[in-house]
Amino acid sequence: EQWAQQAIGLGAAHTQSRAAGIRIAVLDTGIDAAHPALAGRLLPGFDFVDGDADPSEVGSPAQPSFGHGTHVAGLLALVAPEAKILPLRILDAQGMGNAWVLAEAMLHAADPDGDPRTDDGAHVINLSLGTRAKTQLFKAVAKLVSCKQDKDDKDDDDDAIDAASANDKLRCQAFGGAVVVAAAGNQGSATTREYPAAEKSPALLSVAATDRQGRLSRF
Repeated sequence: EQWAQQAIGLGAAHTQSRAAGIRIAVLDTGIDAAHPALAGRLLPGFDFVDGDADPSEVGSPAQPSFGHGTHVAGLLALVAPEAKILPLRILDAQGMGNAWVLAEAMLHAADPDGDPRTDDGAHVINLSLGTRAKTQLFKAVAKLVSCKQDKDDKDDDDDAIDAASANDKLRCQAFGGAVVVAAAGNQGSATTREYPAAEKSPALLSVAATDRQGRLSRF
């Protein structure tokens, strides 16, 4: 009953595509796999915080970050109802993480089974998270998962993954790469940048929030 669905033209979008065959990796606080809105939509995920195959939310509702990953997955289930969601837990119970875990999870999302000959990688990698610290690590990993290079790079397209292994090159040649979607943050600042959304990368789609009139939200 909220106005957002109409504001983004969701009904018209669904006449064109309901995301059948699309895999979306959610790198977040984990997920409530038992939530009815996500029934039949989840792929086997991984917990990069605890290092196990259970990407469930950890903590309690008393913690501000608890449920964030499930909430994000629910939004994706709404806008892309026929997509499959790959839950990857990279943030702890306080909603904190680091660039190394983010990078590891992004590479996993691109090739979950570690076999570049199988088509199981995410088509979209969703990052509803951010930091004010810029890191070159994200830029390097974004090239690998997207199979793209920066427009300022002078090398040819085949060198976009020059730091990658033969498996990464094989995956890119066979299936292409993913689009990385990153949140611009909740500060609504015209001067403070949130990363990785503020990274200049052809692999990145930076997303901000709008109000009912289509203007930048105050937050």
